[in-house]
Parts: sequence; C-alpha cells; structure tokens
Amino acid sequence: VIPSVKGPVVDVPVTPNVPLKKGDVLFHLDPRPYQYAVDAKRAALAEAEQNVLQLKSALDAANSVVDEARASRDRAKQSFDRANDANENARSVGRPLPIAELEVENRRGVYLAAEAAVSTAQARASQARLAYESQLDGVNPTVARLRAELDNAEYELGETTVRAPADGYV
Repeated sequence: VIPSVKGPVVDVPVTPNVPLKKGDVLFHLDPRPYQYAVDAKRAALAEAEQNVLQLKSALDAANSVVDEARASRDRAKQSFDRANDANENARSVGRPLPIAELEVENRRGVYLAAEAAVSTAQARASQARLAYESQLDGVNPTVARLRAELDNAEYELGETTVRAPADGYV
C-alpha cells in the first residue's frame, strides 16, 4: 500500500495477523503540513471573498464620481451658455457686452474641462465594473481558483490517513 501523499508515519493502529476490513485504518502520516496548507488556503479564500466586496465598493464609488462629474459639467455648461447667450443677445441689439469675452472663454474652458472629467470618470467606472464583474461560472476567478486549491488541500489532508483497500491481514 502506497499513500498518495508524502510524510512520516506517525501511527500504525493495526495488529499483525489480525483480520481487517476494507476501509480500516492502516496508518497515519503526519497531517500537520497538510493542515497548515488547508489553513493557509482558507485564509486566502476569505481574503479573496473580501476583495470582491471591495471591488463592489470601488464600483459604487466610481459610479458616484461619474454622477458628480456630470453634475459639475452640467453646471459649467449652464454658466457658459448663460454668459454666451447674454453676449449674443447684446450683440444682436447693438448694446455693449455685459460679460467680457475673456470671461465667456474661461467659462467655456471650465465646461470643456468638466466634459473631460466626465470621460475620465466614466473610464474609471468601466474599469471598476470590469474588475468587479469578471466571473468564471458566476464566481470571481480568484475566488474560484482558491476554492479549487482549498479543495485539493483538504483532499491531501484526508489522504494522511491510509485505509485498507480490501479485506485482509497486515
């Protein structure tokens, strides 16, 4: 009988020439290294699941920044439009301009900068959405990988107890 995992034998709870049934314990390997691996994988999985929640929060924050940038852009556009319309109306009736041309251009610049800020915020929100929504069979890929690694580590831990493959004697 060859165990599927390596390690020193720490216990042999069988008696020579006493009948054994299939599944009876033949010997135990030192389970500590395998238990440590299981514990490490559980911790990593918990951390990865927490990271998914953080990705969701980052997405929510990014969407809020988009909303804020849009509101700022809309205010800047209204300010530019009011100033520009006031000057256009004054020009059309031959009156002096109520707002300096430089001020109108400054408001236009603020509006264009705000428009660019909206684009930047939308790009960041898109990145956050992709990071959060990245899934493999409905699960975050890192979480899925760590679950598989944990399953393997638990399997190997279970293999530190070697059982009789059939009825017989030792």
